[in-house]
Amino acid sequence: MTRGLFIHVTDTTRAAPAVDMRVDVYRLGGRACKLCSARVGAGGLVADEALASDAIERGEYEIVLQAGEYFRRRGFTLPDVPLLDEVPVRFGVAQPGAPVRLSLEISPHAFALVAPAENCQTS
Repeated sequence: MTRGLFIHVTDTTRAAPAVDMRVDVYRLGGRACKLCSARVGAGGLVADEALASDAIERGEYEIVLQAGEYFRRRGFTLPDVPLLDEVPVRFGVAQPGAPVRLSLEISPHAFALVAPAENCQTS
């Protein structure tokens, strides 16, 4: 089983990976820190060694999608204060040894997070 945090981002205006969108990843709580600032690759995944290592511990995390920056570079005309600029998403990791997969879909006006059932724990 592959360990780590897997973030996939789709640009719904093109129905394709959001290639080159910057995504910042933070660990929250008592050991709060920025884990990385990485870009979405050609396959739609955010690739950084910090996400595929033992750095992903039990606890709370936040990813910040730099949507405004991305869509402006793609030629979209956005207002001075866009609806979606820096889009934060907070989530928890209950089992650090298991892979955590997040799939996000984004446009200048909407976003959605899909967390596969394998991420959800029931008792």
